[in-house]
Amino acid sequence: MVSIGVISKPHGIKGEVRVHPLIDCLDIIKAGTECRLNVDGNERTVEIMQARLHSDVLIVKIKEVNDRNEAESLRGAEFVISEDELPERGDGSFYAFQLIGLKVVAVDGRNIGVVTDIMETPGQMTYVIDAEGKEVLIPAVEEFVKDVNLNTGVIKILPIEGLID
Repeated sequence: MVSIGVISKPHGIKGEVRVHPLIDCLDIIKAGTECRLNVDGNERTVEIMQARLHSDVLIVKIKEVNDRNEAESLRGAEFVISEDELPERGDGSFYAFQLIGLKVVAVDGRNIGVVTDIMETPGQMTYVIDAEGKEVLIPAVEEFVKDVNLNTGVIKILPIEGLID
C-alpha cells in the first residue's frame, strides 16, 4: 500500500481534517469517493463528503466524522491506495517512492550505489544514495541525473568531481 496523504489535525469544529498530501492526490481524495484510511494499522473505507485545497493541504470532510473530537482521533492516520491504483504518469515522470531501491550508476557504467531515501529540499528533490556504506546526496536535476528507468531499476548520473568521492 502507498500512503498518499496524512491527517495532521482537525480543522474547525465540524469534523473536518487537514490532510498533507504526499503525492498529487486531488483526483483520488475528492468529494463523492470512497478512500481507504489506515488508522493505527487498521484499514477502513471512508466516504469523502467534501475536499478542498487550502494552501498546501487538503481540508477533508469524512462522512463518519462529525465533530472535532472524532477528527482528533484520526490524527496521524494515512490515506492509502495500492500501487496499481495510482494514476498513470504519462509524461515520463514518476512517484518519488518508486525510486527507493533503484541502482545508481555513473554514465560510464561505474556502480555508485542504491537509492535509500528521497529528501525534499528547497528547489528540488535530492536522492540519498548508499554508496557502499557512505551516504551520498545527489540533487535530482538534469545536470546530474541523466536517466531514470523504472523498468530496468537503474538511475544513470553524471558524477561531478567531489560529489561522489
